[in-house]
Amino acid sequence: MEIKDIQLTILDSCPEDKIELIKFYWKFKNGTLEFDNKPTYVKNQYRIQSLSKLNQTMGSESTLTFFIFCRKCEKYVKSQAKSQKGFYKNAKKSFKCEDCKAKEEAEKNRNKLEKEKAFYDKLNKAVETKRWEILSDFQYELLNRCLTKSFNEIKRIYWNELGQYQYKKLFIELQNLADLDLIIIQKWANNVSGFQIYARLKKAFVYEPRLTNDKKEPMMINGATDQLKFKLTINKESYHPDSPKYAGLITFKKRIVIEPNVEYSFAQWERSGNNLYLTLIPTDDLYPSADQKPLK
Repeated sequence: MEIKDIQLTILDSCPEDKIELIKFYWKFKNGTLEFDNKPTYVKNQYRIQSLSKLNQTMGSESTLTFFIFCRKCEKYVKSQAKSQKGFYKNAKKSFKCEDCKAKEEAEKNRNKLEKEKAFYDKLNKAVETKRWEILSDFQYELLNRCLTKSFNEIKRIYWNELGQYQYKKLFIELQNLADLDLIIIQKWANNVSGFQIYARLKKAFVYEPRLTNDKKEPMMINGATDQLKFKLTINKESYHPDSPKYAGLITFKKRIVIEPNVEYSFAQWERSGNNLYLTLIPTDDLYPSADQKPLK
């Protein structure tokens, strides 16, 4: 640090018995910017009740004035201290004058406003171009739910709809919606922990149910279906240890065709009353390829 023109000013009204104390307190070691006597030592030498009492005397009866070099604007700036601690607080290598601090704060505020403007410009563009029209059917339904339900409600819904093994699709698609500037993702430890909705989007978006690919009717082949769905009920007639836990009767109203060389997704999860629900569906019916359209 670069300091020059250090001057000690003592009030003319200062009592004579305190002048010696003040000079003793503000004395520098020869050729250095270190004080010769630490506050605690001064207090003990002059039998002052406390450090706060000592600081009160220094602050009310004396002022240390000096000029310190600001490396930002490369000028010497006048500064003052009322205590040794105050001197060290100002007299440091990273010292910046008040004008430079004000300019940096103004620049920081400008950058913040520019980032906020860019952020809202992206959200506004997503609304103005009706970007939800390019969404896959799954994303479209998810966006609609985001506009009307809480994050916890959505997690419960998709846990039931997707099952344990496909549940991660929810978080992938939430991130995709955020990448399209349709929702604002909140994260904790790099995991999606919530989302926010832009108020203008909520007003502009009008939900129109689609004949979706994600939730389309099962494919019919000569009156048959390619999807298997049924509920496994608790076997209440079980009287033997080797009896099945789930049992019952079912009549399929359509012929079920399971094709070779077709990838199927299956899931089984608990429903009310400890019953189980089983599905076997072609994977393409669950995750159709999204239409890709360029964003303008």
